[in-house]
Amino acid sequence: MHRLFPLWWEQRRLVALGLACALTFTALSLTIPILIQRTVDEAIVGPHDGRLLPYLGAILLLGAIRFGVNFTRRFATARVGVAVEARLRGLLYHAYVRYPRAFFDRHATGEVISRATNDIYPVRYFIGWGVVQGIQSAMMITGAAIVLVTVNARLALISALALPPIAVLTWFFAHRLFPISRLVQAKKGNLTEASDEAVVGIEMVQAFGREDDVRTRFLGRAEAVRHETMRQATIEAHYLPGLLFLPTLGIAAVLFFGGREVIAGDLTIGEFMLFITLLLPLVWPMEALGWIINLGQRAVASAGRSFA
Repeated sequence: MHRLFPLWWEQRRLVALGLACALTFTALSLTIPILIQRTVDEAIVGPHDGRLLPYLGAILLLGAIRFGVNFTRRFATARVGVAVEARLRGLLYHAYVRYPRAFFDRHATGEVISRATNDIYPVRYFIGWGVVQGIQSAMMITGAAIVLVTVNARLALISALALPPIAVLTWFFAHRLFPISRLVQAKKGNLTEASDEAVVGIEMVQAFGREDDVRTRFLGRAEAVRHETMRQATIEAHYLPGLLFLPTLGIAAVLFFGGREVIAGDLTIGEFMLFITLLLPLVWPMEALGWIINLGQRAVASAGRSFA
């Protein structure tokens, strides 16, 4: 990945814009639940009913601003991914035209093409979307933890009991996925090689009547891609549902213990809603970390093949 950093750094202005939007989006996502909590405690349950409309107006305004900020972030990160992809393709092309003929004797044409096509897409999506989204998810989790601890440290600790299992499951997921991701990319390269050689040499294949042999070789490599892809999908099926399910345990714990505190009068209704409205948006950042780790493993495997 250290070879990709200079390419990423070339887009530092767009990266800075994306990170600034991520920080702003996080701040707005934390502010809106706080305003909801004050609306409930002061204007709905409390005596200050005149504050209802100003609070609602502020919530709607911040929601609209958050929409624009999120659009800008996605636009900037998409531009980063496309620019890095184009730059990487250019570097590969310039390297290919300078390599000696011995390089192409050792590497089949289809494998060379695969490194400039199939292996670039995971890098693009990880560099463009994954990096900034991962940072935003970390900021959102950290900021929400600070707010929740400030409101009710005991309930915040209860809601965080699912985090250690998530961390352990994430580590095992990444540890098992990386070698298979690299193998999948290699098998896709072999399949591209067989397809390219069959198309380029179709006249020779037909002249010597080798259609059945070429078809058998292509089917064999296609089956190898299917087999390794199914192994990868099996690992994802084993781990991703757990990464999606575990964050909801924190919400269930807050509903049970927080509800009892509200009944006992130790927690206001607004503070209870603050916990729920903050924990619900946290489900996606925790889910996103699993997807980003998956995408990062594929990007590392693809970059390793491209720079090999």
